Amino acid sequence: MERQASRFERFLTIKDVADLLSVHPMTIYKLLKEGRMPGVRFGGVWRFSRRAIEKWERDQEIRGLERGSLDSRSAAVRRSPRGQGATT
Repeated sequence: MERQASRFERFLTIKDVADLLSVHPMTIYKLLKEGRMPGVRFGGVWRFSRRAIEKWERDQEIRGLERGSLDSRSAAVRRSPRGQGATT
């Protein structure tokens, strides 16, 4: 039964993802528009798999480390309180 429940995980909203990454919701929309973030549109509403977002976040951190520093777009998804270094 537990395995079946994981198949039907709860999808995250734009607000959920923005809160998880400590960025403004408009940052999420920009990343989606650029095709840089995994998401699915149901009707007119974006939804996200928590696992996909967590993997994407790890990948962003690894890419930043490989480059030696994070570019301005990746800086938007670094974990920092809103208004203190996070790009919107």
